[in-house]
Amino acid sequence: MDYAALGVAGIATLVAVTLLARRIGVATPLVLVLVGVGISYLPGVPPVEVPPELILAGVLPPLLYGAAVTVPLVDLRRNLRTIVSLSVVLVLVSAFGIGLLLYALFPNLSFAGALALGAVVSPPDAVAATSIARRLGLPPRLVTVLEGRAS
Repeated sequence: MDYAALGVAGIATLVAVTLLARRIGVATPLVLVLVGVGISYLPGVPPVEVPPELILAGVLPPLLYGAAVTVPLVDLRRNLRTIVSLSVVLVLVSAFGIGLLLYALFPNLSFAGALALGAVVSPPDAVAATSIARRLGLPPRLVTVLEGRAS
């Protein structure tokens, strides 16, 4: 697979979908996911396998940094207790809740496996949370708590 051609096509698609999302008034991350799923079902499109190391080292850090750097430090300190409690308690409750649900739905799945899957899907998407919160015009304190909790 030619990663240069894939990168150019990906960036062109990203720009086009971002402009489309703004025009129709829908959160950009949601439209990007829908377009990605749609492209994956097109006949003739070869499967793309991106090395996990590329995502972990090259894509994820800038996304998290971009979401974290926008949180004002004064607001973060003011809401630190709420942010920390949501970050720890809510992720634990989500992981165990999803794990228990998966364990109940899939009898062949071990409890440890179900809990591991719950832990994988329970952390929030920092970029989507920030984008959607700002677009909805939520109160500034709530946006700060969501941004701090997701970062």
